[in-house]
Amino acid sequence: MDSPVRQLIRGTYGNILVKGAGLGLTFTLSLWLARMLGAQGYGHFAYVLSWGHLLSVVSVLGLDVLLTREIARAHGRGDDAAVCLLHRWSYAAVLGTGLLVTALFAGWAVAAAPPAASLLLHGAALIPLLALLKLHQGALQGASRPVLAQIPLLLLFPALTLGAVLALKAAAALTEHNAVSGAVTAAALAALAGAALVWRGFSGPPGRCGRAHRPPPWRLLASALPLASITLFSMFNEQAGVLMLGLLSTPDQAGVFDMVRKLSSLVPFVLLTTTAPLAPQIARLHAAGDHATLQRLLTRGTQLAFAGSLLVTCLLLLLGHWLLELLGPGFDRGYGALVLLCAAQIFNAAMGPVAVILNMTGHERDVLAALVLAAGGHLLTGLLLIPHFPLHGAAIALALNLFIWNGLLGWRVRRRLGVIPWLRWR
Repeated sequence: MDSPVRQLIRGTYGNILVKGAGLGLTFTLSLWLARMLGAQGYGHFAYVLSWGHLLSVVSVLGLDVLLTREIARAHGRGDDAAVCLLHRWSYAAVLGTGLLVTALFAGWAVAAAPPAASLLLHGAALIPLLALLKLHQGALQGASRPVLAQIPLLLLFPALTLGAVLALKAAAALTEHNAVSGAVTAAALAALAGAALVWRGFSGPPGRCGRAHRPPPWRLLASALPLASITLFSMFNEQAGVLMLGLLSTPDQAGVFDMVRKLSSLVPFVLLTTTAPLAPQIARLHAAGDHATLQRLLTRGTQLAFAGSLLVTCLLLLLGHWLLELLGPGFDRGYGALVLLCAAQIFNAAMGPVAVILNMTGHERDVLAALVLAAGGHLLTGLLLIPHFPLHGAAIALALNLFIWNGLLGWRVRRRLGVIPWLRWR
């Protein structure tokens, strides 16, 4: 039998391939749009997508994560009728909530007339479509198809959006509105493909579920809401800089910051790819009370993540200015913000997978509390600094969020479990 460390390394390689392809497509799309639309046009596009991603998390209600858990349990019991009922109820709930959130968002865009209101209305359809893509992912993960689960949202959506953008460019019809329309079309096609994958992996016709025990909907929602809160605050922390710059500053600042944020997100890439194979091992070792093996696993995992993050940081510091200049006029002013975010991401990698550790050992409330505090600090700092120092203010706010989040969770892991998640070499 393989050791947990060997399983971690082997699982990480597979996850790197899938996530690496998705990340490559997303970066290619961003690079093309930045060069073809300029800082202002790309800023508008990123602003609309940030709203779509954030509100899709509200629409999905945490049911993507709940569906993963409940379908896995039902499959383990061989209860196909329960799987069918879970599918039908979850999809109906998410579709209804997504349409309601979309209507409220469109009403706000009309009544309040925020920056780029017409573009926001144009891209409002992204909200329910992205919510469905997230639900497809949860359903396929619950059916033990982790690679297929990532294809619609992580691979198809950016690939189809990129194809639409290139087709618009070839037809000399690429504008901000048309780029957003291309993203909406891509999301719709990816959602249809995801539905086909779910249908293919589903045993039994969804119209005849048969008799099965299913907890009342209110109980399922009560289980899902804490998970939804964690996902929502995580997404807010990721998108807050672009949203605040879009509301408080100018679209070109939002566009530059979005590219800087995406470049800095390469730093913890190895850390993120280790979490999928690491998570079940943390749960198993904690349940067995084997904290010595758990400590060795965490130490090796954090060392691997930090080494990869340090290498990426060095490359970004050396090549970052040139990469930003390559995007077009105005993007090079984001280099200072890139340095700040790289420093924060190095700290993030050095602290280890603290959120995964707490989630896998039954301490989700600690994760949520830290997320709320970090989001509050992020929002307050952004509101104070962005009107005066747009790019650097947004970067400082995000960096502060990463420091608060990792510091609090690292302390809670040490107190709760008695293990050290952060980097150490012995």
